[in-house]
Amino acid sequence: MPLDRTAIKCKWVFHIKPGHEGVDERYKARLVALGCSQLPGLDYDQTFAPVVKLPTFRLHLAMAAVLQIDVKTAFLYGRLKEVIYMRQPEAYAVPGREKEVLRIIESLYGLKQVPRVWNTELNEAILKYGLTHSEEDQCVYYHLQGEDRIAVLFFVDDGFICVTSRKIVEDLLCRSY
Repeated sequence: MPLDRTAIKCKWVFHIKPGHEGVDERYKARLVALGCSQLPGLDYDQTFAPVVKLPTFRLHLAMAAVLQIDVKTAFLYGRLKEVIYMRQPEAYAVPGREKEVLRIIESLYGLKQVPRVWNTELNEAILKYGLTHSEEDQCVYYHLQGEDRIAVLFFVDDGFICVTSRKIVEDLLCRSY
């Protein structure tokens, strides 16, 4: 690690997700970077994730059938541009090498720039599948072809697909695999 850099701390977050309707409870563990020690301009530049404007959202709800999607672990999909070092998680440090640090290459919960990194990855993926980015609202993507219309709206990691035909969604999803 360069001498002008500091490694940020991390911690484990444990959670028990309750079961429902015959499903057992699940134990979840997540390694989280403590982003409160990140330095602006050094460890990150932009920290925001754009969200769809409320009037745009209301308009699309009124126009079409809606499918709601929630991207699980969305903030883990993205490569960082910045060079960030993190201390080893407690109880996982290699004996004799406790002072060594880890370089974070991909997004990790707790880092300040992760929502923006996720939005950049999402934008590139949606444009790759042939949707057009709205000039009026940066979180709206659409495709118009004859009578068929599709609009995809995103609010951080939650999305809404508004379509005039279910076949359009099936075609879109088939192109994505």
